[in-house]
Parts: sequence; structure tokens; C-alpha cells
Amino acid sequence: MPTHHLISRKIQSIYQKNYLEHGDTPQGTFQNDSVTQQLRFERLLKNFQPSFSRFPQKTNTPVRFLDVGCGTAGLHEYLNQLNISHSFTGLEIVKEMANTAKSKFPSINIINSDIMEFKSKHNYDIVLQSGMFNKPSVNIKKEWRNYCRQIVKKMYSLSKMGIAFNSLTTYNTFSDKSLFYFEPEEWFSFCQKNLSRYVFLDHAYPLYETAVTVLKPEFIATLFPENELKKYHKN
Repeated sequence: MPTHHLISRKIQSIYQKNYLEHGDTPQGTFQNDSVTQQLRFERLLKNFQPSFSRFPQKTNTPVRFLDVGCGTAGLHEYLNQLNISHSFTGLEIVKEMANTAKSKFPSINIINSDIMEFKSKHNYDIVLQSGMFNKPSVNIKKEWRNYCRQIVKKMYSLSKMGIAFNSLTTYNTFSDKSLFYFEPEEWFSFCQKNLSRYVFLDHAYPLYETAVTVLKPEFIATLFPENELKKYHKN
């Protein structure tokens, strides 16, 4: 069995046990509370938001979101609170969470699936992931790091505008041996070398983490269409 299958099964077991204990609460998805959960969503959306006001008008369609590890669709609820016109697809490997999301929001698309097994005939505008890389299911750092990188690559392949995700940071004042911490520079280098040169690292908010946004070159070209800048879009 491929390594990612084994890791996914362990993740499913960890999150399922926790959800069955805490239910549909922030704690049920390893969040401290709703305030920190929504702060994470805010930082993940930050570098896309300037385009939201004009993007739907250009295409006459809502922004298409794919939320990887969507839990009970908290991101969809947050987008509704912001009045952001969107369509929402959520991937969740814990069946109980997926079922709760479906019952709460019957109009959205919730799929009980591992992202590495997920196949789609179309791309999504924005692909997001929040909190999934914090709770490792293996003790071997190399295996967990490679697994997280594979997910980021898959997310990028499914996006049209770009992706955003977060991870705990090694630059902190708190450490828990049960959690996994990435160096922000590692994410920057990985994304630059393997995905796109348009990378944001956001380390300027209270949580012990960094939010990473990677924009696709094609999307950057639409944000900066001036003739004087066209030569820069070739690289």
C-alpha cells in the first residue's frame, strides 16, 4: 500500500476519534475556538480578497472554492458571513464530519474523500487548506513532510487562481511534541521551486503559524494587464 494511503488512514483515525468525542465544535476539528478558526480563514483569504469584487462580475459566476479537509464546512459558513459569492466543494476523509456538513449545508458539495485520490474534471478558482498539517499521523518527520508537500502540489494542480494553506511555525514561543512545525523558509523555497514564483508568507498574526499563498502566473497576468508589465509574465 502506498505511503500516502497509510498516512491518510492514520489521519482519519485521529480526527474521527477526536470528532466523536467533541462533536461539531471548534475542538472537534482540533481548533481552540471559533475566534482562532476564523482568524485562520481570514489570513488564507487575505491575498485573494482584492479580486473578489470584480472576479464574479467578469465571469458572471461565483468564485469556486475547494476546501481540503473541510471538517463541517466552517469555511463555507465564514464566506457566507462575508457575503462572498461562491460555490463550495469540500473534501473530508472523516465520514462523520462529511455527513454533518451535508446535513448543515445541503446545497453545497461535500465529498468524503482523500485529496490524493480525488479526481476532478475541472479546476477550482481557489483551493484552501487549514490546520491539516499540524497533527502528524507518523513519527517520521521525513514521511510527514513529503506527504504535506504532495498535498500542496495536488492543491496547486486543481487551482486556477492559486492556493493558500497554513502550518505551525518553528518561529514561536510555544511548542508541543504532538504537533509538527515547519520553517516558513522551507515552504517559500518549496513553492518557488516547484509551483510558482508568486508566493506570500504571512507571519504577522497572533497564532503560532504561518499562512502561505501561492498565486498562479496566469492569474497574476490578469491582475497586472498593463503593456509595460507583459514582459515580466513570461518568466
